[in-house]
Amino acid sequence: MMPLLLLLLLRLLLRHHWRHSAQQRQQQPNGVAVGSSNGDSSGEDNPLVWVLHYLAQHYDKLGGQAKAVRASNEALCLAPTLIELLLARARVLKHAGDLVGAAAAADTARSYDLADRYTNSIAVKALFAAGQIEAAEQTAMLFTRDGDQLNNLYDMQHMWYEVRCGDAHLAAGQLGKALKKYAAVAKHFADFQEDQFDFHSYCIRKMTLRAYVGLLRMEDRLHHHPFYMR
Repeated sequence: MMPLLLLLLLRLLLRHHWRHSAQQRQQQPNGVAVGSSNGDSSGEDNPLVWVLHYLAQHYDKLGGQAKAVRASNEALCLAPTLIELLLARARVLKHAGDLVGAAAAADTARSYDLADRYTNSIAVKALFAAGQIEAAEQTAMLFTRDGDQLNNLYDMQHMWYEVRCGDAHLAAGQLGKALKKYAAVAKHFADFQEDQFDFHSYCIRKMTLRAYVGLLRMEDRLHHHPFYMR
């Protein structure tokens, strides 16, 4: 929880450009070395791990991916199996343009907690971005029911999956497969629009008027949704 709070505070500070130079002056001269860690602490119990984790995200936010990668490497030397560090490394490598390395880091994080849907989703997105379509599909199907698993993802309306998969096929020049995924997203929004009619009489009968007005406003903006626009 504490690293998350620090990162949220960092984002607030970074909105004020004049504070960037002050932070750099405080952090750059001294640096952080792995050898300065406390020998009595190891892994996630070592405060230096979280300091380096914070620095990696700080430099990444400022566009200093080389420094961010170095800080991430030092943190992983102290806690190589910490999922938060691996996910942050994947994000840094993605911003640095190393999509294959980002996919490897995200997939390694996923392997340390096979029951975590969040890390599985992050790994799938990273694999698609790296063009590893088959590996991404196999990873996504780990959390689907047995049987026709790809259609199961369609039935659950996982639009983030379909958009990323379509982007990967498009980048690979597989236009037919990309169009199929994009058409599936469009079909979901058509279903949303048709389903609203089932709620008209229900909302009036149950007098849930506030929710009903919210539904109408949402439907007015339906085709402005980021997934549909993409």
